[in-house]
Amino acid sequence: MELIDILRVVRRWLWLIVAIVVVTQLALWLGMRSAEPVYTAGVRLQISTPQREEVALYDEYRSIGLRDEITVAINNFVELLQSDEVTARTISQLGLQGKDADYELEARSVADADFVDVTVKARSSTLAADIANTHAGVAVSYYGELRAQSIRAETDLLGEQLRSAEGDFQAAEKAFSEFRNQNSIFSLQSQLSTQEKLLEQLQLARDELVLEAAASITASEAITATTVDPIGEVDRLIAQRQSELDRFTALVPQYNILEQKVEQARTAYQHILKKYGEAELKFTAVQAANFIQVIAPAAAPDEPDSDWPILAVLAFVGSLGLGLVLAVLLDYIWGLRAAGAGAAERQGQSTPKGRRELPSLPRWNQL
Repeated sequence: MELIDILRVVRRWLWLIVAIVVVTQLALWLGMRSAEPVYTAGVRLQISTPQREEVALYDEYRSIGLRDEITVAINNFVELLQSDEVTARTISQLGLQGKDADYELEARSVADADFVDVTVKARSSTLAADIANTHAGVAVSYYGELRAQSIRAETDLLGEQLRSAEGDFQAAEKAFSEFRNQNSIFSLQSQLSTQEKLLEQLQLARDELVLEAAASITASEAITATTVDPIGEVDRLIAQRQSELDRFTALVPQYNILEQKVEQARTAYQHILKKYGEAELKFTAVQAANFIQVIAPAAAPDEPDSDWPILAVLAFVGSLGLGLVLAVLLDYIWGLRAAGAGAAERQGQSTPKGRRELPSLPRWNQL
């Protein structure tokens, strides 16, 4: 079919094409008028680097990059925004019922940015803004709860380890204290040092007495009991202090073991106590989810959404195409009928009685 033939068809069936277009536009307009107004409100949130939701007992190398952490957080948050749990909490918090609870929500991340846009469609402008702001706030809180679950479990585990370490520390201190009380010592190193100094002083005193006794013997060539007794007394004291020193020296291995156990237990207890305090602080920070901030809260829109221009254009194009197709099809059918009637007349056949002949239109290729 050439262009001139199409133009002839359009001219012949123009009334049909116009009727289809007008009826379609009228039906669209009536449908738009009868439909309830829809208002759209949007919230924009910014996501920064999230806090780590675990507490390591020892320093670890962080292999994932900050950019990757933000990307993962954005994807998880977008999925959470569209979850049924967040929707149910929002409906419960606002007390929505009926059609108000059946609101439409769209959450999407902004390309090449750390933003997330949340749009809500509702029956009134105020309701759309309230739902958008509440839904975003509920999602942030719920996201914080989910991320804090792992650190809550780690905090409980650290609490158990802390109680165990505290018990070990107290047991080690008790054993060490009993050992010192049994042996009447406070610090073994100080006791050893004291005994060694006393022995040195006694040895010096004995040497002085021996020299004095030797001088007296040279002078008088006689040894008296008053000269020998002081030396014997010093020797007795030296023997007593040496015995004490030997006893303390024998306690050194066990003393060092008990002291080392106390230090190890104290170090482990203080380390776990520090991590437990860190876990408590991190739990509060992670649960707050402060790395997600609302930078543009939703405001009540002034006018409802209107898709009339786009729908009108689409309806016009669709109805125009439908009219053209129907025009070509009807013209072809009428052409076949006209051709059949002409062939019957040429063969001299008459129309049977009682049957009315359909009116025929000239074929489009005869115009």
